Amino acid sequence: VRVFPQLPDGTADLGNPVQGAEVTLLQGGVLIPGFTALTDAAGTVNFSNVPAGPITVTAFKLGFQEAFQSVNIPQQNQ
Repeated sequence: VRVFPQLPDGTADLGNPVQGAEVTLLQGGVLIPGFTALTDAAGTVNFSNVPAGPITVTAFKLGFQEAFQSVNIPQQNQ
């Protein structure tokens, strides 16, 4: 996950990643334990072994508007 500030036109300011944003994964509106982290200097946080299904990714940092994005994590074939 990479976090960038939003420009007035609604696009992401890709040249200015947000360090220290709290990124959280939710499933069914409920926090998934172990899936909260802070972004690094590149505005990035990585999660491993995310459960399959619809996930909501949230990003928050004081002074910025909180953002939400829904994604679908596919089931891995074993």
